[in-house]
Amino acid sequence: MDAFYGEIRLLPYSFVPQNFLPCDGRSLLIQQYSVLFSVIGNRFGGDGKTTFMLPNLNGRVVMGAGQGTGLPNAAFASTAGADKVALNSLNYPPHNHGFTARDGTEPDQRVDIPSTTTYLAQPRNINLYNTVGTTQTLAEGSMTDAGTGNGNIERNLMQPYLALAYCICVEGEYPIRND
Repeated sequence: MDAFYGEIRLLPYSFVPQNFLPCDGRSLLIQQYSVLFSVIGNRFGGDGKTTFMLPNLNGRVVMGAGQGTGLPNAAFASTAGADKVALNSLNYPPHNHGFTARDGTEPDQRVDIPSTTTYLAQPRNINLYNTVGTTQTLAEGSMTDAGTGNGNIERNLMQPYLALAYCICVEGEYPIRND
């Protein structure tokens, strides 16, 4: 079966076959590829007068255009998404951490074995743990974040993948509309 102008094929080759070009976003002259331009126009870029661009599928996942049930609309030839995101405190829901501190008035009751009722004490001799004293309530707002970490760390969002070649037909059969 011959390919249609503008048809995109996913190929397992390390080369681009005859009558195809890689879908790498390159700019083409309309004068040289007028039939292909008549099919895809400049929806992937270019000025539409002398140049147009091929779709760039390098590092991208293809998705069907339109709107599925419960999904946002994906307009034809649109792009969206990111392969990485910088995490910050806005990415986490509000939460609390328990905190036990010593105010200096507890009796010295250091023990050698940690438990759920002990905390790390200042070491003297060999006794490393002290029993928990009375609970103290801190005034609201008396504690703040000690820091926000390094906000420049990005988290990879990419799903597992297998890299193959997307190629577009630049010489073939002209697609006829089925209206």
